[in-house]
Amino acid sequence: MSDVFVPTLALSVLLAAFGGMPPVGAPDTDPGVALPPPPVGAPAPVSPAPSPAGAASHLREIGHTRALTTFCRTAIDHTNRSIVLLLENDERIGDVQNYLKTTDYDRSEISRNNGIRALVDRYVALRAAAVSGDGEMNALKEQLKDSPTDEQRAAMLQLQEALDGALMRQKRLADRIGRMIVILENHDRIDADTRSQEEFDALRAQNDFFAYKDPEGPLANLPSSLSETAKADAVDISDRAVDISHDEDDASNRLDAAFASCL
Repeated sequence: MSDVFVPTLALSVLLAAFGGMPPVGAPDTDPGVALPPPPVGAPAPVSPAPSPAGAASHLREIGHTRALTTFCRTAIDHTNRSIVLLLENDERIGDVQNYLKTTDYDRSEISRNNGIRALVDRYVALRAAAVSGDGEMNALKEQLKDSPTDEQRAAMLQLQEALDGALMRQKRLADRIGRMIVILENHDRIDADTRSQEEFDALRAQNDFFAYKDPEGPLANLPSSLSETAKADAVDISDRAVDISHDEDDASNRLDAAFASCL
């Protein structure tokens, strides 16, 4: 399993199909999240993986061959915005993974405090975007009551549930990062000198004739440093990101059925 989360690119298909983000007349669901400017074409890949340029171009052409109903245009608006937020959060998740793996929280109080502040900024942006996307999905679900046909309503509801699942997982992942911030704020640093002394004391105690001999070795029960804990958390985030990717893939597979009658 890769250590760095590579977000799915398939969700960008719908954005490309309808010419990017539509104009936004109403304020954002969450005023703390600034949506990006409308992309001209398909979003740029967020990983070294090749962009599905052929598929994006074809779908954009289909999207412009027939006029869209008001219902379809509104449904596309909500879906596009949630997809943009999901893809932006995918990039944030990869950034948080790398940050947790590479930041030294134990070197000094300055390094710990700077690291915590930077992690808080990432946490706030990640969770706020997921909450904003959740609002878009709630609006879409409410709109589905006015769907022209039961078949279209069912197909769009399946898409909404898949996107909602990915957004929910992103919120839970953000909460996991929040718990990591609490750990970093409330546990002592273990710098190199402190760890060296702990190891020396553990080995000396293990050699004491009357001391309990740890079957796993004298160093097995030493507490993890903040940096070691952060690296372990990065692995957990990587595992959680796989489930997000699966939900996004499910949503991608449901796009055609959801918007077939809108093209």
